[in-house]
Amino acid sequence: FSHLSGQKIGHFPGMSGSRFLQSLAQRLSEREPKHSNCTKRAAVALIFRVSCDHNGGPAGPQAESPSDLSEVELLYILRTARQGDKWSGHVAFPGGKREASDKDDRAAAVRETEEEIGLHLESPDFQFLGQLDDRVATGAGKVIDGFYLAPLLWFQRAPTTPQLQMQSSEVAAWRWVPLSTLTPSTVKYEVPLQITRDLASKVFGFPSTVLPARLRDAHMPCIDLEAKNSESTSHQEQRFRLWGLTFRATSDALVLGEEKELGWPPVKFRSAGANFLLAAWCGVQELRRKRRSKRHLLALLTCFSLLALILRLLRFAFLSMMHPTAAVPAVPVPPALPTAMHAMRATMRAAGPGQRRVQPVMLCGKKK
Repeated sequence: FSHLSGQKIGHFPGMSGSRFLQSLAQRLSEREPKHSNCTKRAAVALIFRVSCDHNGGPAGPQAESPSDLSEVELLYILRTARQGDKWSGHVAFPGGKREASDKDDRAAAVRETEEEIGLHLESPDFQFLGQLDDRVATGAGKVIDGFYLAPLLWFQRAPTTPQLQMQSSEVAAWRWVPLSTLTPSTVKYEVPLQITRDLASKVFGFPSTVLPARLRDAHMPCIDLEAKNSESTSHQEQRFRLWGLTFRATSDALVLGEEKELGWPPVKFRSAGANFLLAAWCGVQELRRKRRSKRHLLALLTCFSLLALILRLLRFAFLSMMHPTAAVPAVPVPPALPTAMHAMRATMRAAGPGQRRVQPVMLCGKKK
């Protein structure tokens, strides 16, 4: 990245060209990725490039002025639809399962990328940036136990992108997507999902002890990816919907490059109460990521708890007004009872002290 360090940085909507790449490369070099010791692993390649404004073609180290730089683009592929494949027809990054012959995750990503789209990531055309934290693998809305995904990042140093050669049995289409279109404003919650406790705790980081066994009517975030022009994609009209594991890996890279996280909150429910509690939990997690003090976390959690209690009380009062409880029928009073009581009090007032004696009266035809 020496060729980027001395360049002037232009201003681009939502993203700052090589400033993002410099920040990403620096933070990757300063940290150790979280690695899960497991036998089943997969590795994918996140490939970045810088494109030009005037003709849409890629630009390399020769770009010197802000007008020559446009923005950073990220490569996605659309997997071929196949029977029995959990990720059939999904938007993904080039990559696949790690084989016994692969020395490490990087070797697996290099091999799979070359097989699927024909790019040689170990050639001088590309620069390895680093590796993100492992992500637990999911498929068909379920956690795959003992299976983790390793996202690895590369930058295209060559002024032009080599011709992509798709393996038709694995890849149906490819698309370079500007990072300026990967913002929270473009995120939609339209992918239905049934969340289990296992999925909530291992993928989304929810406290599974406070969740019911299954929450329905949940939706995950997604983005419909658009290419900059026809030269940036193999199929202009093909729909590329980014969601799931690839969506979360994209968000991890953006956060590491000091951009906003894409999917926050990670899911949304139809229930307003569930969304409120989810927002409270997400707020606590956001403060934890910013390394705020425990006092602030406790104060925030207390405020959200009080607000949740107030909302529940208001909801109970509203439901009580809309559906009042049926009145309990009164016990009928014998018509003779008021008259008999009045006669008893009159007799006691007429008698002198020590002579007050209750006279028998007739109640409903009987002496009482």
